[in-house]
Amino acid sequence: MNNIFGFVQDNVLTISSIIAGFGAWGYERSKRKIDIKESQTQHDVSIVNLYQNALDDLKNRYDEKFEDLEIEIKILREELKGEKAKNNSLKKAFETYRKNNKNETNK
Repeated sequence: MNNIFGFVQDNVLTISSIIAGFGAWGYERSKRKIDIKESQTQHDVSIVNLYQNALDDLKNRYDEKFEDLEIEIKILREELKGEKAKNNSLKKAFETYRKNNKNETNK
């Protein structure tokens, strides 16, 4: 037992250095884990922000394209109304022509 106390007394500096080294290693390890979690969280936030920006940009693009398509549909509907009016006019003119020339074709 005396040998153990003597060994400890002789190597107090070495033993305390080893204990301090393990303490510093444990502290640094926990600090590193916290830093890694923080950087991972920042990375996750930046990924979410990039994804959100991409979705917003995509939404804006589709909204713009949708508005363009609505305008085009409106123009096409107006053209269709015009074509229907022309068609009805031509039908009436043809019916009038046919009625007027019905007697001539029967001769």
